Amino acid sequence: RLGVARELREGFSAVGANPLLAQLIVAAIVAYAMTGPMQILLPKLAREVLGLSELQRGGYLGLMALALIVGGIAALLLGKHLHHGAAIFVGTAMASLLFASLSHWGSAAVSAAALGSMGLLGGMVISFVIAGIQGQAPEALRGRILGIYSIISQVVPAASGVAAGALVRSTGTTQAIAIAGVGLAGAALLAAWAMPQLRRM
Repeated sequence: RLGVARELREGFSAVGANPLLAQLIVAAIVAYAMTGPMQILLPKLAREVLGLSELQRGGYLGLMALALIVGGIAALLLGKHLHHGAAIFVGTAMASLLFASLSHWGSAAVSAAALGSMGLLGGMVISFVIAGIQGQAPEALRGRILGIYSIISQVVPAASGVAAGALVRSTGTTQAIAIAGVGLAGAALLAAWAMPQLRRM
């Protein structure tokens, strides 16, 4: 049986040998980078800016999970009609800008609508990324490459959450949300420019 380190090396080698697969992995990193700021900043936003009660905060934050599920279902329904590469980039950029917009809304209803729209787009983006990785991964190495994806889904949110925590301490909640959202939207646009294979997928 291969050791874990060797399995990961083979997975990374397969990713490096396929430009589209490598770009899908990078797209996953960019998409998951939003998760950390959401986990750190949204509870503070709900409490400090929107003034929600504990029960209301639970509903507000739970809306994201529901919207992600709906986004995944929408990806299944619309997948045949959308250009997946463009949907990944546009969806990531729009979700990031919606996140940034949360810094401006004082109305809980408007903020929840923006949050739900962000989750819907996020669910679609992640679904298209996973489908692309599965489609591009060689069958013999698919498990190892999906293992790399799983590592990304755990490590990137944790790292971006630490960054968001440092940011909010230095700037405040609404400023941190705006900076994080605009920064992630910029990263998505830069990725779209730098990854032509994924643009054409």
